[in-house]
Amino acid sequence: MVEQNHAPVRTGALTLLIVVVVIGLALLAVLTFSTARADAAMADRYGQQVTAQTAIENQGEIWLSKVDEAIAQSTEDGTLVWDDLQARLPQGTVLDTRTGEVSVTLLSEEGNGSLYAAVTVQSDGRFTVTAWQLTTDWEEDTTLNVWQG
Repeated sequence: MVEQNHAPVRTGALTLLIVVVVIGLALLAVLTFSTARADAAMADRYGQQVTAQTAIENQGEIWLSKVDEAIAQSTEDGTLVWDDLQARLPQGTVLDTRTGEVSVTLLSEEGNGSLYAAVTVQSDGRFTVTAWQLTTDWEEDTTLNVWQG
């Protein structure tokens, strides 16, 4: 029998490389998971904000349709009767007969925003929307746990 010389398999460097790759992949998996959770939380907050804004704008559109109806019912022979309009306007609406401005400030159901809407009514019963300002109260988000050093 002839004796064959085989080089021994060196597994030290290969094992070290595999360990580094596995640790790197585990680290990337943890970072991916934490980023996905943060993105989901931010999307939920944004969804709540859009829902609240849509609800208050819907209230504004309902108010605007009621004002339109009140103006139509208060117009006689093509002329607006201001006293009749005052009585028919929705509750909380302010009428300035000098300028013809009808305005309201609507609060959101959550209490974190408001909508200021105003229309200018002309003596013939036509009106123009002059203000539609949505305001959202801002609160600092302190839920992020950041290392302070």
